[in-house]
Amino acid sequence: MTSKTNDRRVIRTKNAIREAYIQLLMDKKAKKITITEIARLADIDRKTFYLHYSTVDDILWEIEEELVDELIKVLKKEQTPEMPFSITRLFEHLNDMVEKNYAFFQFIAASREHSYFFEQMKEVLVREIKDVAAPYFKMTETEFLVYTEFYLAGIISVYVRWFRDHLDLPVNQLADLVTNASYGGLKDLLSDLLIEK
Repeated sequence: MTSKTNDRRVIRTKNAIREAYIQLLMDKKAKKITITEIARLADIDRKTFYLHYSTVDDILWEIEEELVDELIKVLKKEQTPEMPFSITRLFEHLNDMVEKNYAFFQFIAASREHSYFFEQMKEVLVREIKDVAAPYFKMTETEFLVYTEFYLAGIISVYVRWFRDHLDLPVNQLADLVTNASYGGLKDLLSDLLIEK
């Protein structure tokens, strides 16, 4: 019973630290955030902070790692023999992640120094999609890699632009647009142009 209580306390404390950190990110640059500020906002003392993290940067790395791990778990969980990969389900999970971690993603998208995070997410997606879906396509591994890289780079770039430029579009509509673009792509765009002429 005591260990469960302690576990809950640890989770509650870490969540308070992370929420304080993300709140501070909204007002100042990551490098200027201090442990004292985080501790004050999280209503803990500095010693408690050091029980969970060594540096302020550790908070960001932990959040990034957890999000990437969550994405891998989701992709593996969704696999079935009939449907090894579903782009619709991928967008549903991406939207869910975005809504739960909006402030974090907004900070990462606006910060050039953390652009590696989106590259890391893309690499995870490329690897996982290749592992589960490549055998079902009639193309070489290289061709499949080119297609996957092309689509995922575009999708992630659209989400980054959405965050960075604060595009006036709800996340579910953004996902619908990106899904349609992924399925129809240039063909749909060109057919619209031809119809207008």
